[in-house]
Amino acid sequence: MAISFDTLKVVEQLENAGFSSQQAKAQASVVVMILSDVAERVADKFATKSDSTQELANLRMELNNLSQEAKVMNSDTKAKIIRWIGGVGVLQMALIAVLALKIGH
Repeated sequence: MAISFDTLKVVEQLENAGFSSQQAKAQASVVVMILSDVAERVADKFATKSDSTQELANLRMELNNLSQEAKVMNSDTKAKIIRWIGGVGVLQMALIAVLALKIGH
């Protein structure tokens, strides 16, 4: 990340304040280095558009996978309920038949 910084202006101000040309240039160079480092660290903390787009794509894929898993679980649950109800129905008919036979005798 580039920062707009007028080093010539800073060097001139430092020289006007009594710094030698070499000291003023060194000071300006250090300030530019520090600002660049800080700007780089700040930029690293923010997501770029491509980062956000990729994260959104990953979330959509994960949501799709979860949706598919939920459909499979729903189908499995329906099958188990149907088997349970069928089993209970058969037992109920057997119980009614036994009771009918007992009452008939």
